[in-house]
This record gives sequence, C-alpha cells and structure tokens, in this order.
Amino acid sequence: METTLFAKTMIILCGQLLIVFGLAFYVLRGAKLAYQNNTKFMGFSYRGAMNLKRELDLIPYIERKEDYPREMFHPENENNETPNVYVVNEEKRNEFLKKGYKDCEPSNKFFNALILPWVILLFSTVFVGALSVQIGMFAFTAQSILFGLILGMLFLDMDENDGIRALKITLLATIFCGFVGYSDIGQALNSSGYVHAFLFFGLLGLIIFEFSRTTFKFSRNTIRAKAFFGIGLFILFLFVDFARLKELSDSSNDWSTAFDIALNLYLDIINLLLEILEAMD
Repeated sequence: METTLFAKTMIILCGQLLIVFGLAFYVLRGAKLAYQNNTKFMGFSYRGAMNLKRELDLIPYIERKEDYPREMFHPENENNETPNVYVVNEEKRNEFLKKGYKDCEPSNKFFNALILPWVILLFSTVFVGALSVQIGMFAFTAQSILFGLILGMLFLDMDENDGIRALKITLLATIFCGFVGYSDIGQALNSSGYVHAFLFFGLLGLIIFEFSRTTFKFSRNTIRAKAFFGIGLFILFLFVDFARLKELSDSSNDWSTAFDIALNLYLDIINLLLEILEAMD
C-alpha cells in the first residue's frame, strides 16, 4: 500500500527536525560536561551563572591568549582610518593601551567555519531539490547537521533554558497550525490572494529589516516588535503550507512534492523558532 503525501512529508520533515534538535541538545550536553570538567567544547570554555529562575545558565567564552604577538584595535575607528596593530611584548601593549587601543576579542574559528557552509547548503537545498530529490535530501541533511550545531550555540549564547522553552513553544505552535491548516480556516487562507500578498510583502519587509540592521541601530523595543511580527507571519505561513499539503494530497502524491512541502514547513518552523528566540532574548 502506497504511503500518503502527508506521511511522505512527515517522514522528511520529522527526520530533519530530529537531526537539528538532536544536535542542539548534543551541544547543550557537551557544554555542560565541559563546564563540569573544566574543559573546552566546540572551541569554547564555559562558566556557570544563575538566571532569575535559579536555573544554571552556561556562558560560552574564549580564553584570551597570553602570548605575543597580539592584535589590538582602536574603538573609535569607524571608517578604518586607524589600522589594527600587532604588539610583540607587554611594554608595547601598555604603550598602545595609553593611546586608547584595546585587545581584539578572540574569535572561535571552528564556530565561524560552520556559518558559510550552512548558508551555501541551505540555498543549494532550495534549488537542487527541484532537480533531484536524492541530491536535495543530501543537501537538506547536511545543512540540518550544521544548523543543529549552530542552534545549540545560539541557545547557549542567550540562555539555554529560554532556548528550550522557545523550542517547546515552537513545537506546540506547529501542531496547532497543522490542525488549523487542515481545517476549513486553513483552506480559506490558502485560497485567498490577499493572504498570499501579505505573506510575500511581510517576508520582504523582514528581509529588508534584517539587512538594514547591519547599517542602522534599532532600539530593543523595535527589534522585539519585529520579532512578534515575524512570529505572526510564520504562523500564517504554517497555516497556508499545511493547507497546501492537504490540497495536494490527492493530486500529487509523490516524493518530489513531499520534499518541496517538507522544506517549506521546515523553513517556517525554523524561522518561527528564531523569531521566538529574538523576542525572548
């Protein structure tokens, strides 16, 4: 007996989400063990703190290098008019400290190396999936592995306890959206041209806002308002995509369609989670 389109879609979607969330929890567990044993994990050391709910909050940090040469920068160097300098001993370092220079913050090369391959694989998944489901699944799985590690570090960067709560909220919201999407409400939303126009321009607005953050500084209230707008937008995306899944169940029961819908739902869920994290941060 052939599986339904819903079953095919859920096999792909749940498999990818298990990879992402499983690796995120692996990172949290590894960080906790590193904190307990005073070792490093994923290039970070960890210190413990208590949050307002008296829960352990692990804070990742990179230990400053004590040897030389050491790179220093000037904090007022907005237009790259003052180049960074490398000092070869403590005497030179103190000399530049008096001139207003500061030590460059150490970076985690391992973590930074994950970002670019993840972005490339994410965009590759969108395009190659239309050509071959097998190649698309390979790219999909590879980017899920990288994003799972990145998500775990994002949880640690804020408060992993809030991250876990955001994850629970996201999963509950997804289940709720599934029920609504399969109802008459979801079908009405999916058939409305106004809803699709709102989704398009709303997503475009979010993208423009995120790019503008690299140039302009926004208040915390503005960023939080954007996050709540994003939460509402991606919940609406979930309504429509679940409704689309129901609509195509009888006419396009194949793995290519299942891959396409699973990828859309995956992106909806991940973006919803990221917006919830930003609203909570």
